[in-house]
Amino acid sequence: MKLLSSALFWRILLSSLLVVAVLGFGLNRAASSHEELESQFDRLVQHDLKLADDAEVLLRLMSDLETGKRGYLLNGDRTFLLPYNNARRDLEGVLAEAQSTRLFEDSLMLNKRYESASRTSGSTTSVSRKSGRAIAVIRSTRS
Repeated sequence: MKLLSSALFWRILLSSLLVVAVLGFGLNRAASSHEELESQFDRLVQHDLKLADDAEVLLRLMSDLETGKRGYLLNGDRTFLLPYNNARRDLEGVLAEAQSTRLFEDSLMLNKRYESASRTSGSTTSVSRKSGRAIAVIRSTRS
């Protein structure tokens, strides 16, 4: 019983409880910070996966644009414009989706590229209007 009435005992007990409380509070803060960082990391991973998927789609669409344009310019056959027109329509949809989901808001470089692609996609110049002269030039060099 003499131990419970000792002032030293109570000081040690209270200091130990204070240390445990401070450690518990710190551990709680560390756990909540970890959860917040993990959710941010998950969001960034999803964002990057979406960017990678969209990059693949854009690469395919650009290839279709180029293939359709080249085929039409070389042959003058409007059936070659089918992949071009489909890709152009799909490109506008992909760019509109990227804009609506604010996919590029974190990156200034991607924003500039998006604006450039939007201008290219939104241009009203038609391949068929420009191609008459190109086909004539190609055919004249073949003769």
